[in-house]
Amino acid sequence: MDSLASVIKPIHEENLVETFITPLVGVLKEYNARGLSHRCIRPDNLFFADKERTHIPLGEGFMTPPGYVQDVMFETIENGMCLPLGRSTGSVYEDFYALGVTLLFLVSGRAPAVGTDNDTLIVNKIEQSSYAALARRERVPKSVKEFLRGVIADDLADSWSLEDIAFWLDGRRVSPQQPEVPPRANRPIRVAGRDYFTGRSLAHGLFRNWDTAPQVIQETDLETWAQRTVGDDALATGISTVMARAAMAEGDEASEMMISWLCMVMDPKGPVRYRTFSAMLDGFGRYMMQAYKDEDEAKLFTEVVFSELPVMWIHNLFGDDTEGAPFLRGIERLRYLLQQTTYGFGFERCLYELNPSMPCGSPLIAEFYVEEPNDLLPALEKVPPELQEKTLPMDRHIAAFIAGRFKHDTDSMLKDLSNRGDPNMVVLATLRMFAVMQWKMGPNKLPVVSQWIGRFLGPIMNNYHNLKTREMIQEFLPQMIKKGSLVEMLNLLDDPARRQGDINGYWRAVDEYAAAKVEIEMLTTEMETQGPRTILAGHRISSMVAFFIAVLIIATMAVTL
Repeated sequence: MDSLASVIKPIHEENLVETFITPLVGVLKEYNARGLSHRCIRPDNLFFADKERTHIPLGEGFMTPPGYVQDVMFETIENGMCLPLGRSTGSVYEDFYALGVTLLFLVSGRAPAVGTDNDTLIVNKIEQSSYAALARRERVPKSVKEFLRGVIADDLADSWSLEDIAFWLDGRRVSPQQPEVPPRANRPIRVAGRDYFTGRSLAHGLFRNWDTAPQVIQETDLETWAQRTVGDDALATGISTVMARAAMAEGDEASEMMISWLCMVMDPKGPVRYRTFSAMLDGFGRYMMQAYKDEDEAKLFTEVVFSELPVMWIHNLFGDDTEGAPFLRGIERLRYLLQQTTYGFGFERCLYELNPSMPCGSPLIAEFYVEEPNDLLPALEKVPPELQEKTLPMDRHIAAFIAGRFKHDTDSMLKDLSNRGDPNMVVLATLRMFAVMQWKMGPNKLPVVSQWIGRFLGPIMNNYHNLKTREMIQEFLPQMIKKGSLVEMLNLLDDPARRQGDINGYWRAVDEYAAAKVEIEMLTTEMETQGPRTILAGHRISSMVAFFIAVLIIATMAVTL
Protein backbone atom coordinates (compact mmCIF):
# COMPACT_ATOMS: atom_id res chain seq x y z
CA MET A 1 0.00 0.00 0.00
CA ASP A 2 1.18 3.52 -0.76
CA SER A 3 -0.80 4.99 2.14
CA LEU A 4 -3.84 4.43 4.31
CA ALA A 5 -5.86 6.27 1.67
CA SER A 6 -5.23 3.43 -0.77
CA VAL A 7 -8.01 1.08 -1.81
CA ILE A 8 -6.94 -2.53 -2.10
CA LYS A 9 -8.55 -5.79 -3.09
CA PRO A 10 -10.28 -7.19 0.02
CA ILE A 11 -8.65 -10.24 1.58
CA HIS A 12 -10.89 -13.28 1.38
CA GLU A 13 -12.18 -14.37 4.76
CA GLU A 14 -10.81 -17.91 4.29
CA ASN A 15 -7.28 -16.52 4.30
CA LEU A 16 -7.67 -14.18 7.26
CA VAL A 17 -7.27 -16.66 10.09
CA GLU A 18 -4.45 -18.75 8.66
CA THR A 19 -2.49 -16.02 6.87
CA PHE A 20 -3.03 -13.01 9.10
CA ILE A 21 -4.57 -13.63 12.50
CA THR A 22 -2.72 -16.76 13.61
CA PRO A 23 0.84 -15.62 12.81
CA LEU A 24 0.30 -12.05 14.04
CA VAL A 25 -1.23 -13.26 17.30
CA GLY A 26 1.87 -15.43 17.75
CA VAL A 27 4.11 -12.40 17.22
CA LEU A 28 2.16 -10.28 19.72
CA LYS A 29 2.23 -13.11 22.23
CA GLU A 30 6.04 -13.09 22.05
CA TYR A 31 6.10 -9.32 22.43
CA ASN A 32 3.90 -9.55 25.50
CA ALA A 33 6.13 -12.24 27.04
CA ARG A 34 9.05 -9.80 26.80
CA GLY A 35 7.07 -6.90 28.26
CA LEU A 36 6.99 -5.08 24.91
CA SER A 37 4.32 -3.51 22.75
CA HIS A 38 4.62 -2.87 19.02
CA ARG A 39 2.30 0.16 18.73
CA CYS A 40 2.70 0.46 14.96
CA ILE A 41 0.29 -2.19 13.67
CA ARG A 42 -1.61 -0.94 10.63
CA PRO A 43 -2.13 -2.14 7.04
CA ASP A 44 0.71 -0.14 5.47
CA ASN A 45 3.13 -1.60 8.03
CA LEU A 46 2.43 -5.23 7.06
CA PHE A 47 4.49 -6.88 4.33
CA PHE A 48 4.52 -10.07 2.29
CA ALA A 49 7.76 -11.95 2.70
CA ASP A 50 7.23 -14.41 -0.15
CA LYS A 51 5.84 -14.48 -3.67
CA GLU A 52 2.99 -16.73 -2.63
CA ARG A 53 1.92 -14.12 -0.08
CA THR A 54 1.57 -16.59 2.76
CA HIS A 55 4.11 -15.18 5.20
CA ILE A 56 3.37 -11.74 6.71
CA PRO A 57 5.97 -10.04 8.92
CA LEU A 58 5.23 -6.87 10.85
CA GLY A 59 7.04 -3.70 9.94
CA GLU A 60 9.30 -2.03 12.50
CA GLY A 61 7.82 -0.51 15.64
CA PHE A 62 10.71 0.98 17.57
CA MET A 63 12.09 3.84 15.49
CA THR A 64 9.45 6.28 16.74
CA PRO A 65 7.76 6.82 20.12
CA PRO A 66 4.80 4.51 20.88
CA GLY A 67 1.83 5.28 18.65
CA TYR A 68 3.48 8.44 17.31
CA VAL A 69 2.85 7.68 13.64
CA GLN A 70 -0.47 5.85 14.12
CA ASP A 71 -3.66 7.19 12.64
CA VAL A 72 -6.39 7.89 15.23
CA MET A 73 -8.50 5.04 13.87
CA PHE A 74 -5.90 2.50 15.07
CA GLU A 75 -5.57 4.08 18.52
CA THR A 76 -7.80 3.48 21.53
CA ILE A 77 -10.12 6.34 22.50
CA GLU A 78 -7.76 7.60 25.22
CA ASN A 79 -4.65 7.58 23.02
CA GLY A 80 -6.55 9.05 20.10
CA MET A 81 -7.31 12.10 22.25
CA CYS A 82 -3.62 12.68 22.99
CA LEU A 83 -1.01 14.61 21.12
CA PRO A 84 1.04 12.05 19.16
CA LEU A 85 4.03 12.35 21.52
CA GLY A 86 1.79 12.15 24.58
CA ARG A 87 0.33 8.74 23.87
CA SER A 88 0.69 5.87 26.29
CA THR A 89 3.40 3.24 25.95
CA GLY A 90 0.59 0.73 25.86
CA SER A 91 0.54 -3.04 26.03
CA VAL A 92 -0.73 -6.03 24.12
CA TYR A 93 -4.23 -4.55 24.58
CA GLU A 94 -3.40 -1.56 22.34
CA ASP A 95 -1.70 -3.86 19.84
CA PHE A 96 -4.71 -6.17 19.53
CA TYR A 97 -6.99 -3.15 19.19
CA ALA A 98 -4.86 -1.95 16.25
CA LEU A 99 -4.78 -5.49 14.80
CA GLY A 100 -8.58 -5.62 14.92
CA VAL A 101 -8.92 -2.30 13.07
CA THR A 102 -6.30 -3.49 10.56
CA LEU A 103 -8.36 -6.62 9.84
CA LEU A 104 -11.44 -4.45 9.30
CA PHE A 105 -9.40 -2.60 6.69
CA LEU A 106 -8.27 -5.83 5.00
CA VAL A 107 -11.72 -7.39 4.74
CA SER A 108 -13.25 -4.23 3.27
CA GLY A 109 -10.27 -3.10 1.18
CA ARG A 110 -10.39 0.46 2.53
CA ALA A 111 -10.00 2.45 5.73
CA PRO A 112 -12.83 1.97 8.25
CA ALA A 113 -15.01 5.08 8.73
CA VAL A 114 -13.49 6.48 5.55
CA GLY A 115 -13.97 10.24 5.18
CA THR A 116 -14.52 10.81 8.89
CA ASP A 117 -12.32 13.45 10.55
CA ASN A 118 -10.43 12.56 13.72
CA ASP A 119 -12.59 14.53 16.16
CA THR A 120 -15.80 13.08 14.74
CA LEU A 121 -14.31 9.59 14.84
CA ILE A 122 -13.33 9.97 18.52
CA VAL A 123 -16.80 11.24 19.43
CA ASN A 124 -18.42 8.39 17.48
CA LYS A 125 -16.20 5.86 19.25
CA ILE A 126 -17.22 7.27 22.63
CA GLU A 127 -20.95 7.51 21.94
CA GLN A 128 -21.36 4.30 19.89
CA SER A 129 -18.32 2.14 20.90
CA SER A 130 -15.20 1.74 18.78
CA TYR A 131 -16.43 -1.40 17.04
CA ALA A 132 -19.76 0.13 16.06
CA ALA A 133 -18.16 3.39 14.91
CA LEU A 134 -15.60 1.60 12.74
CA ALA A 135 -17.56 -1.37 11.43
CA ARG A 136 -21.03 0.07 10.94
CA ARG A 137 -20.49 0.70 7.20
CA GLU A 138 -18.56 -2.50 6.53
CA ARG A 139 -19.63 -6.04 5.74
CA VAL A 140 -17.75 -8.07 8.31
CA PRO A 141 -17.49 -11.82 7.66
CA LYS A 142 -19.12 -13.91 10.37
CA SER A 143 -15.94 -16.00 10.68
CA VAL A 144 -13.99 -13.11 12.17
CA LYS A 145 -16.73 -10.87 13.59
CA GLU A 146 -16.48 -12.51 17.00
CA PHE A 147 -12.70 -11.97 17.08
CA LEU A 148 -12.98 -8.35 15.98
CA ARG A 149 -15.62 -7.51 18.59
CA GLY A 150 -13.38 -9.14 21.21
CA VAL A 151 -10.23 -7.15 20.45
CA ILE A 152 -11.72 -3.78 19.39
CA ALA A 153 -12.92 -3.11 22.92
CA ASP A 154 -12.99 0.24 24.68
CA ASP A 155 -12.28 -1.13 28.13
CA LEU A 156 -9.38 -3.38 29.07
CA ALA A 157 -11.74 -5.43 31.24
CA ASP A 158 -13.91 -6.18 28.18
CA SER A 159 -11.06 -6.91 25.78
CA TRP A 160 -10.14 -10.48 24.96
CA SER A 161 -7.11 -11.83 26.77
CA LEU A 162 -4.44 -13.96 25.12
CA GLU A 163 -6.19 -16.98 26.59
CA ASP A 164 -9.52 -15.97 25.03
CA ILE A 165 -7.83 -15.53 21.66
CA ALA A 166 -6.14 -18.94 21.97
CA PHE A 167 -9.54 -20.55 22.68
CA TRP A 168 -11.02 -18.85 19.64
CA LEU A 169 -8.15 -19.96 17.39
CA ASP A 170 -8.71 -23.53 18.62
CA GLY A 171 -12.28 -23.32 17.40
CA ARG A 172 -13.92 -22.86 20.78
CA ARG A 173 -16.57 -20.19 21.07
CA VAL A 174 -15.76 -17.14 23.17
CA SER A 175 -18.52 -14.59 23.52
CA PRO A 176 -17.28 -11.01 23.48
CA GLN A 177 -18.51 -8.68 26.19
CA GLN A 178 -21.12 -6.23 25.01
CA PRO A 179 -19.51 -2.77 24.88
CA GLU A 180 -20.53 -0.54 27.76
CA VAL A 181 -21.56 2.70 26.10
CA PRO A 182 -21.71 5.78 28.38
CA PRO A 183 -25.18 7.07 29.33
CA ARG A 184 -26.52 9.10 26.43
CA ALA A 185 -28.38 12.37 26.96
CA ASN A 186 -31.83 13.00 25.50
CA ARG A 187 -30.74 16.55 24.77
CA PRO A 188 -27.20 17.23 23.52
CA ILE A 189 -24.95 20.16 24.40
CA ARG A 190 -23.74 22.05 21.38
CA VAL A 191 -20.12 23.23 21.20
CA ALA A 192 -18.76 24.98 18.10
CA GLY A 193 -21.55 23.62 15.90
CA ARG A 194 -21.28 20.00 17.06
CA ASP A 195 -23.65 18.10 19.36
CA TYR A 196 -22.34 16.04 22.26
CA PHE A 197 -24.55 13.44 23.94
CA THR A 198 -22.29 12.07 26.70
CA GLY A 199 -20.14 13.53 29.42
CA ARG A 200 -17.06 11.93 27.96
CA SER A 201 -17.58 13.22 24.43
CA LEU A 202 -18.45 16.67 25.82
CA ALA A 203 -15.11 16.70 27.65
CA HIS A 204 -13.39 16.12 24.32
CA GLY A 205 -15.46 18.89 22.72
CA LEU A 206 -14.62 21.41 25.45
CA PHE A 207 -10.92 20.64 25.17
CA ARG A 208 -10.88 20.88 21.39
CA ASN A 209 -12.65 24.26 21.62
CA TRP A 210 -10.71 25.64 24.57
CA ASP A 211 -11.24 29.32 23.82
CA THR A 212 -15.05 29.07 23.61
CA ALA A 213 -15.42 26.48 26.38
CA PRO A 214 -15.83 29.04 29.23
CA GLN A 215 -18.79 30.60 27.44
CA VAL A 216 -20.43 27.19 26.91
CA ILE A 217 -19.92 26.31 30.58
CA GLN A 218 -21.32 29.65 31.71
CA GLU A 219 -24.40 29.42 29.50
CA THR A 220 -25.15 25.77 30.24
CA ASP A 221 -26.35 24.20 33.48
CA LEU A 222 -24.02 21.21 33.23
CA GLU A 223 -25.06 19.78 36.60
CA THR A 224 -28.74 19.69 35.64
CA TRP A 225 -27.87 18.32 32.20
CA ALA A 226 -25.86 15.48 33.72
CA GLN A 227 -28.49 14.65 36.34
CA ARG A 228 -31.72 14.96 34.38
CA THR A 229 -30.77 14.54 30.74
CA VAL A 230 -27.90 12.07 30.99
CA GLY A 231 -29.21 10.45 34.17
CA ASP A 232 -25.80 10.19 35.82
CA ASP A 233 -26.00 11.37 39.44
CA ALA A 234 -22.30 10.70 40.10
CA LEU A 235 -21.33 12.86 37.13
CA ALA A 236 -23.67 15.61 38.30
CA THR A 237 -22.08 15.55 41.77
CA GLY A 238 -18.59 15.76 40.29
CA ILE A 239 -19.56 18.71 38.07
CA SER A 240 -21.14 20.47 41.06
CA THR A 241 -17.92 20.06 43.07
CA VAL A 242 -15.83 21.51 40.25
CA MET A 243 -18.14 24.47 39.74
CA ALA A 244 -18.13 25.28 43.46
CA ARG A 245 -14.36 25.07 43.52
CA ALA A 246 -14.03 27.28 40.45
CA ALA A 247 -16.33 29.90 42.00
CA MET A 248 -13.83 30.33 44.86
CA ALA A 249 -10.91 30.92 42.48
CA GLU A 250 -10.16 34.05 40.50
CA GLY A 251 -8.45 35.00 37.26
CA ASP A 252 -8.04 33.56 33.77
CA GLU A 253 -5.86 30.72 35.02
CA ALA A 254 -8.63 29.60 37.39
CA SER A 255 -11.07 29.62 34.48
CA GLU A 256 -8.76 27.44 32.40
CA MET A 257 -8.18 25.09 35.31
CA MET A 258 -11.95 24.72 35.58
CA ILE A 259 -12.06 23.39 32.01
CA SER A 260 -9.37 20.84 32.86
CA TRP A 261 -11.17 19.83 36.07
CA LEU A 262 -14.44 19.34 34.19
CA CYS A 263 -12.72 17.27 31.49
CA MET A 264 -11.24 15.08 34.21
CA VAL A 265 -14.58 14.61 36.01
CA MET A 266 -16.50 13.89 32.80
CA ASP A 267 -13.77 11.64 31.36
CA PRO A 268 -11.62 10.07 34.13
CA LYS A 269 -9.91 7.68 31.71
CA GLY A 270 -8.95 10.41 29.27
CA PRO A 271 -5.60 12.18 29.14
CA VAL A 272 -4.46 15.14 31.23
CA ARG A 273 -5.71 18.13 29.25
CA TYR A 274 -4.81 21.81 29.60
CA ARG A 275 -4.91 24.43 26.85
CA THR A 276 -3.08 22.75 23.92
CA PHE A 277 -1.54 20.01 26.10
CA SER A 278 -3.03 16.52 26.06
CA ALA A 279 -1.08 13.47 27.21
CA MET A 280 -1.38 10.29 29.20
CA LEU A 281 0.76 10.34 32.32
CA ASP A 282 3.29 7.85 30.96
CA GLY A 283 3.54 9.99 27.83
CA PHE A 284 4.82 13.06 29.71
CA GLY A 285 8.45 12.13 29.13
CA ARG A 286 8.04 11.76 25.38
CA TYR A 287 6.12 15.04 25.14
CA MET A 288 9.15 16.70 26.76
CA MET A 289 11.20 15.85 23.67
CA GLN A 290 8.97 18.24 21.76
CA ALA A 291 8.52 20.79 24.56
CA TYR A 292 12.27 21.12 25.09
CA LYS A 293 12.68 22.65 21.64
CA ASP A 294 9.93 25.23 22.12
CA GLU A 295 10.03 27.78 24.94
CA ASP A 296 6.25 28.22 25.03
CA GLU A 297 5.58 24.49 25.12
CA ALA A 298 8.22 24.02 27.81
CA LYS A 299 6.52 26.68 29.91
CA LEU A 300 3.13 25.05 29.35
CA PHE A 301 4.46 21.62 30.29
CA THR A 302 6.09 22.94 33.47
CA GLU A 303 2.83 24.65 34.40
CA VAL A 304 0.95 21.37 34.02
CA VAL A 305 3.48 19.37 36.04
CA PHE A 306 3.45 21.79 38.98
CA SER A 307 -0.33 22.15 38.93
CA GLU A 308 -2.64 19.78 40.75
CA LEU A 309 -3.86 18.22 37.49
CA PRO A 310 -1.55 15.16 37.41
CA VAL A 311 -2.31 14.24 41.02
CA MET A 312 -6.05 14.76 40.45
CA TRP A 313 -5.86 12.54 37.37
CA ILE A 314 -4.21 9.77 39.41
CA HIS A 315 -6.76 9.99 42.22
CA ASN A 316 -9.67 10.12 39.76
CA LEU A 317 -8.47 7.04 37.92
CA PHE A 318 -7.14 4.90 40.78
CA GLY A 319 -8.77 6.32 43.91
CA ASP A 320 -6.99 4.98 46.98
CA ASP A 321 -5.72 1.93 45.09
CA THR A 322 -1.97 1.35 45.45
CA GLU A 323 -1.81 0.91 41.67
CA GLY A 324 -1.58 4.70 41.42
CA ALA A 325 1.42 4.95 43.78
CA PRO A 326 4.09 4.59 41.04
CA PHE A 327 2.49 7.46 39.10
CA LEU A 328 2.49 9.67 42.21
CA ARG A 329 6.17 8.91 42.81
CA GLY A 330 6.88 9.67 39.16
CA ILE A 331 5.25 13.10 39.40
CA GLU A 332 7.15 13.88 42.61
CA ARG A 333 10.40 12.88 40.93
CA LEU A 334 9.60 14.98 37.86
CA ARG A 335 8.87 18.04 39.98
CA TYR A 336 12.09 17.60 41.97
CA LEU A 337 14.24 17.37 38.85
CA LEU A 338 12.57 20.35 37.16
CA GLN A 339 13.06 22.52 40.25
CA GLN A 340 16.85 22.04 40.09
CA THR A 341 18.49 24.33 37.57
CA THR A 342 22.11 23.24 38.04
CA TYR A 343 24.13 20.98 35.72
CA GLY A 344 22.77 17.45 35.63
CA PHE A 345 19.19 18.42 36.50
CA GLY A 346 16.33 20.40 34.98
CA PHE A 347 14.61 19.62 31.69
CA GLU A 348 17.62 17.76 30.32
CA ARG A 349 17.76 15.27 33.21
CA CYS A 350 14.04 14.55 32.85
CA LEU A 351 14.51 13.85 29.14
CA TYR A 352 17.05 11.09 29.77
CA GLU A 353 15.38 9.54 32.81
CA LEU A 354 11.93 9.39 31.22
CA ASN A 355 13.10 8.39 27.74
CA PRO A 356 15.61 5.52 28.17
CA SER A 357 16.24 5.21 24.43
CA MET A 358 16.75 8.92 23.76
CA PRO A 359 20.31 9.66 22.60
CA CYS A 360 22.40 12.42 24.14
CA GLY A 361 21.38 15.75 22.64
CA SER A 362 24.65 17.61 23.15
CA PRO A 363 25.61 19.51 19.97
CA LEU A 364 29.13 18.11 20.40
CA ILE A 365 28.07 14.50 19.80
CA ALA A 366 24.51 14.68 18.42
CA GLU A 367 25.57 13.10 15.11
CA PHE A 368 26.90 9.95 16.82
CA TYR A 369 23.56 8.83 18.42
CA VAL A 370 24.97 8.13 21.89
CA GLU A 371 22.31 6.08 23.65
CA GLU A 372 24.38 4.23 26.27
CA PRO A 373 26.93 5.70 28.73
CA ASN A 374 29.74 3.50 27.41
CA ASP A 375 29.35 5.15 23.97
CA LEU A 376 29.90 8.67 25.30
CA LEU A 377 33.70 8.79 25.61
CA PRO A 378 34.36 7.06 22.27
CA ALA A 379 32.04 9.61 20.62
CA LEU A 380 33.93 12.51 22.21
CA GLU A 381 37.13 11.04 20.74
CA LYS A 382 35.67 11.74 17.29
CA VAL A 383 34.69 15.39 17.87
CA PRO A 384 36.41 17.64 15.27
CA PRO A 385 39.30 19.80 16.58
CA GLU A 386 37.53 23.07 15.76
CA LEU A 387 34.82 22.21 18.32
CA GLN A 388 37.39 21.52 21.02
CA GLU A 389 39.20 24.84 21.10
CA LYS A 390 37.08 27.04 23.34
CA THR A 391 34.96 24.70 25.40
CA LEU A 392 35.27 21.75 27.71
CA PRO A 393 33.80 18.42 26.56
CA MET A 394 30.92 19.09 28.95
CA ASP A 395 27.55 20.83 28.69
CA ARG A 396 24.10 20.56 30.27
CA HIS A 397 23.09 17.66 28.02
CA ILE A 398 26.23 15.60 28.66
CA ALA A 399 26.00 16.21 32.41
CA ALA A 400 22.31 15.23 32.50
CA PHE A 401 22.90 12.21 30.26
CA ILE A 402 25.64 10.91 32.57
CA ALA A 403 23.59 11.61 35.71
CA GLY A 404 20.53 9.88 34.27
CA ARG A 405 22.15 6.84 32.65
CA PHE A 406 25.50 6.19 34.38
CA LYS A 407 24.95 3.94 37.36
CA HIS A 408 27.31 5.72 39.72
CA ASP A 409 27.03 8.39 42.40
CA THR A 410 27.58 11.67 40.55
CA ASP A 411 26.09 14.16 43.04
CA SER A 412 29.38 15.66 44.27
CA MET A 413 30.73 15.97 40.73
CA LEU A 414 27.53 17.62 39.52
CA LYS A 415 27.78 20.14 42.35
CA ASP A 416 31.30 21.10 41.27
CA LEU A 417 30.24 21.29 37.60
CA SER A 418 27.77 24.00 38.56
CA ASN A 419 30.39 26.05 40.41
CA ARG A 420 30.44 28.94 37.94
CA GLY A 421 32.48 31.03 40.38
CA ASP A 422 35.50 28.70 40.21
CA PRO A 423 36.34 27.52 36.66
CA ASN A 424 39.08 25.27 38.04
CA MET A 425 36.51 23.23 39.96
CA VAL A 426 34.47 22.83 36.77
CA VAL A 427 37.50 21.52 34.87
CA LEU A 428 38.46 19.18 37.69
CA ALA A 429 34.87 17.90 38.02
CA THR A 430 34.79 17.18 34.27
CA LEU A 431 38.06 15.27 34.49
CA ARG A 432 36.88 13.40 37.57
CA MET A 433 33.56 12.38 35.97
CA PHE A 434 35.17 11.14 32.76
CA ALA A 435 37.98 9.40 34.65
CA VAL A 436 35.44 7.43 36.67
CA MET A 437 33.62 6.48 33.45
CA GLN A 438 36.89 5.36 31.83
CA TRP A 439 37.78 3.35 34.93
CA LYS A 440 34.36 1.66 34.98
CA MET A 441 33.72 1.14 31.28
CA GLY A 442 36.83 1.98 29.25
CA PRO A 443 38.27 2.40 26.73
CA ASN A 444 41.77 2.34 28.15
CA LYS A 445 43.12 4.98 25.77
CA LEU A 446 41.45 8.34 25.18
CA PRO A 447 44.19 10.53 23.69
CA VAL A 448 41.82 13.09 22.13
CA VAL A 449 39.72 13.63 25.26
CA SER A 450 42.86 13.66 27.40
CA GLN A 451 44.46 16.36 25.25
CA TRP A 452 41.16 18.23 25.08
CA ILE A 453 40.83 18.45 28.86
CA GLY A 454 44.60 18.90 29.22
CA ARG A 455 44.36 22.35 27.62
CA PHE A 456 42.43 23.58 30.66
CA LEU A 457 44.62 22.04 33.39
CA GLY A 458 47.31 24.74 33.72
CA PRO A 459 45.56 26.74 36.47
CA ILE A 460 44.89 23.53 38.40
CA MET A 461 48.62 22.70 38.45
CA ASN A 462 49.29 26.19 39.79
CA ASN A 463 46.92 25.52 42.66
CA TYR A 464 49.72 23.51 44.25
CA HIS A 465 51.92 25.69 46.52
CA ASN A 466 54.99 23.48 46.54
CA LEU A 467 57.24 24.33 43.60
CA LYS A 468 58.71 20.82 43.46
CA THR A 469 55.19 19.35 43.26
CA ARG A 470 54.35 21.67 40.39
CA GLU A 471 57.52 20.72 38.56
CA MET A 472 56.76 17.02 39.07
CA ILE A 473 53.21 17.41 37.67
CA GLN A 474 54.48 19.44 34.72
CA GLU A 475 56.98 16.68 33.97
CA PHE A 476 54.59 13.69 34.11
CA LEU A 477 51.27 15.16 32.90
CA PRO A 478 52.23 15.31 29.18
CA GLN A 479 53.15 11.62 29.32
CA MET A 480 49.75 10.70 30.72
CA ILE A 481 47.94 12.89 28.20
CA LYS A 482 49.82 11.17 25.39
CA LYS A 483 48.96 7.82 26.95
CA GLY A 484 45.26 8.77 26.98
CA SER A 485 44.66 7.84 30.60
CA LEU A 486 42.18 10.15 32.32
CA VAL A 487 42.46 7.99 35.43
CA GLU A 488 46.20 8.60 35.76
CA MET A 489 45.75 12.29 34.99
CA LEU A 490 43.21 12.56 37.80
CA ASN A 491 45.42 10.66 40.23
CA LEU A 492 48.34 12.96 39.42
CA LEU A 493 46.37 16.19 39.69
CA ASP A 494 43.95 15.33 42.44
CA ASP A 495 45.65 12.72 44.63
CA PRO A 496 44.07 13.27 48.07
CA ALA A 497 47.25 12.49 50.00
CA ARG A 498 49.40 14.76 47.81
CA ARG A 499 46.87 17.57 47.95
CA GLN A 500 46.51 17.27 51.72
CA GLY A 501 50.27 17.17 52.13
CA ASP A 502 50.57 20.30 50.00
CA ILE A 503 47.92 22.05 52.08
CA ASN A 504 49.56 21.00 55.36
CA GLY A 505 52.99 22.12 54.11
CA TYR A 506 51.53 25.43 52.99
CA TRP A 507 49.99 26.14 56.37
CA ARG A 508 53.21 25.12 58.13
CA ALA A 509 55.09 27.59 55.96
CA VAL A 510 52.45 30.22 56.69
CA ASP A 511 52.85 29.59 60.43
CA GLU A 512 56.66 29.71 60.20
CA TYR A 513 56.53 32.90 58.16
CA ALA A 514 54.14 34.48 60.64
CA ALA A 515 56.38 33.51 63.59
CA ALA A 516 59.49 34.88 61.87
CA LYS A 517 57.67 38.07 61.04
CA VAL A 518 56.61 38.52 64.66
CA GLU A 519 60.18 37.93 65.83
CA ILE A 520 61.55 40.49 63.36
CA GLU A 521 58.98 43.01 64.47
CA MET A 522 59.88 42.45 68.12
CA LEU A 523 63.60 42.95 67.47
CA THR A 524 62.94 46.05 65.43
CA THR A 525 60.74 47.49 68.17
CA GLU A 526 63.34 46.68 70.83
CA MET A 527 66.05 48.41 68.84
CA GLU A 528 63.88 51.43 68.29
CA THR A 529 62.96 51.86 72.00
CA GLN A 530 66.41 51.05 73.51
CA GLY A 531 68.67 52.96 71.05
CA PRO A 532 68.84 56.41 72.81
CA ARG A 533 69.51 54.89 76.22
CA THR A 534 72.27 52.74 74.78
CA ILE A 535 73.95 55.81 73.23
CA LEU A 536 73.75 57.76 76.53
CA ALA A 537 75.23 54.82 78.42
CA GLY A 538 77.95 54.61 75.82
CA HIS A 539 78.77 58.25 76.25
CA ARG A 540 79.01 57.80 80.00
CA ILE A 541 81.21 54.75 79.71
CA SER A 542 83.39 56.52 77.15
CA SER A 543 83.78 59.48 79.50
CA MET A 544 84.70 57.20 82.38
CA VAL A 545 87.20 55.29 80.28
CA ALA A 546 88.74 58.56 79.03
CA PHE A 547 88.98 59.88 82.60
CA PHE A 548 90.76 56.75 83.83
CA ILE A 549 93.12 56.82 80.87
CA ALA A 550 94.00 60.48 81.57
CA VAL A 551 94.63 59.72 85.26
CA LEU A 552 96.80 56.79 84.30
CA ILE A 553 98.83 58.89 81.89
CA ILE A 554 99.31 61.67 84.46
CA ALA A 555 100.38 59.16 87.14
CA THR A 556 102.83 57.53 84.78
CA MET A 557 104.39 60.87 83.86
CA ALA A 558 104.70 61.84 87.57
CA VAL A 559 106.55 58.65 88.40
CA THR A 560 108.83 59.03 85.46
CA LEU A 561 109.73 62.57 86.27
